[in-house]
Amino acid sequence: MGKKVKFALLVFVVTTLSCSTSSVTTTNLRDLAKFEPNAIIYALPQTSLVVTVTAEKKVFIPGPYHKYAKEFLGIENTVSAPSTSWSVTGLKLSTVNEPDPEHFYSVKIENHPDALKYLSDFSNNGLIMPPCSGNSFQLSHNHPANEVDAIQFTDLTIKPFVFLETQKKQKNVLEEPGFALVPSLEKHLSAKSEKEKAFEAAQFILKIRKRRFKLISGQYEVFPEGIALQEAVCELNKLENEYVSLFIGKYQADTISQIFSVTPQNNQTLQRFTLFRFSPDTGIIPPSGSEGTPIVLEIKDLNQNNLLNQLQMPSVSAKSHGLFYQRLPDKCTVSVFHNSHILLEAELPVYQLGAVVPFYIQSGHRNKKLIGRPKE
Repeated sequence: MGKKVKFALLVFVVTTLSCSTSSVTTTNLRDLAKFEPNAIIYALPQTSLVVTVTAEKKVFIPGPYHKYAKEFLGIENTVSAPSTSWSVTGLKLSTVNEPDPEHFYSVKIENHPDALKYLSDFSNNGLIMPPCSGNSFQLSHNHPANEVDAIQFTDLTIKPFVFLETQKKQKNVLEEPGFALVPSLEKHLSAKSEKEKAFEAAQFILKIRKRRFKLISGQYEVFPEGIALQEAVCELNKLENEYVSLFIGKYQADTISQIFSVTPQNNQTLQRFTLFRFSPDTGIIPPSGSEGTPIVLEIKDLNQNNLLNQLQMPSVSAKSHGLFYQRLPDKCTVSVFHNSHILLEAELPVYQLGAVVPFYIQSGHRNKKLIGRPKE
């Protein structure tokens, strides 16, 4: 009987000591003078909003024969001056979660295997994150569009630009009893005028249209069929468009993308940020510029976690025993404005506008073992 009492007393002492040595201590890194040995460092997430802007630059180059378009082709109101215009063709809004530098914590876990499982589960669900994590992205500002090539029109006519001209001249010829003027013919190359070259180009356009009509109407004795006919007509269309551009001009388009990032501040219900300024003449301009009109990002907190923020929380700066902290995001309405026009609107979760919530680690008879594996 005495042995049984001693054995029961020994089990009670071991169990009591095991429970007393199981602990979890969470400390903000700002309150530590040095790193704690065997501690786990984690951070609470914060959200940055990433706006990807796609803009198109269109440059108009007038045709070299624009002043002959009405005379030779009957095309009126051709543009004679070059111009440049910009337009926003796309906006994309996304989020990037990264560690909040104000909320780094050191967790000292002793003999509490379940705490490691909780930390892993919360990290997988995004409520906490490792200090080195975060989505990477590249910021791009003031990325210029490609410059317009100096020479835009190279195929100006199918005929030579010069012609062989014969002129009559008088030559001095030595004859008895002296020199005499004798008529002669002299040949040399002369350049065609701009109007002559424009006329030849217009005649070639009309010839293309005539032969294309004969081709598709089957007026040739031998003509292509099926895919061969389609390819032939396609090539004729391309050739015609190239020559017509000599009279009406053409556009060169270039597309660029720029990425802007904004990190909302916590404890603010309504926030506005100027992403950039935009001008139809010069495109995307930095927010500090004077040209164009501002493109504004507005963030409105829907306060769905307002009840959690009103609850009394333990201090997150001092040492906390038996718990660690997690962050629940709040839903926000994010809008991109140009003047009073909404370009883009979405509802997104933003962590720093949410609530920091303690998670209490239960200790007791379930955590008696000094070594063990967390339950799956």
